[in-house]
Amino acid sequence: MTIERYQSAYTDFVNGEIELERHNYEQAIALFRKGIVTLGDAYQHPTITENSSMRIMLADMQEQQKHLYSAAGCLKDALDSRLFIYHRKLAEPAG
Repeated sequence: MTIERYQSAYTDFVNGEIELERHNYEQAIALFRKGIVTLGDAYQHPTITENSSMRIMLADMQEQQKHLYSAAGCLKDALDSRLFIYHRKLAEPAG
């Protein structure tokens, strides 16, 4: 677990938001997915239950149906949730 991984995924999140605001949905989707892949499963926390995997599955379905705005929104939410948890893990004392 590294701060560099967090920073890379966060950069993808911010850039994805920018592309989403520009209505570049395919680019936003690619950036949010890249951030999700960057974090991998390192975001997982033993005491936090979250549903980002369900959001990713919903995004996959929305993208297949060409509902790109909805797909991008689901991926944004999933990455945001994972970044929050990863950040929390970084802030915890090592031990």
